[in-house]
Amino acid sequence: MAMENDYIHFHLRRADGSYLSVLDHGRIVESQQYGKVFYVLFMDWEDMNSHYSEKIFRIIKGNIVKKILL
Repeated sequence: MAMENDYIHFHLRRADGSYLSVLDHGRIVESQQYGKVFYVLFMDWEDMNSHYSEKIFRIIKGNIVKKILL
């Protein structure tokens, strides 16, 4: 089974009514002990933009757009 990354950009609403922009990175992996396992990493979209180069950020954003268009 090939491993494939999945990226989703969305907004979470906080209890105070404000929103947090989030990048969700998911992946399905094969485990000998558990079989197919899907795991997700939530990352702050603004932190990703400020800590990583513009080029890497545009690639991630481009992958999100490609998934939406498929």
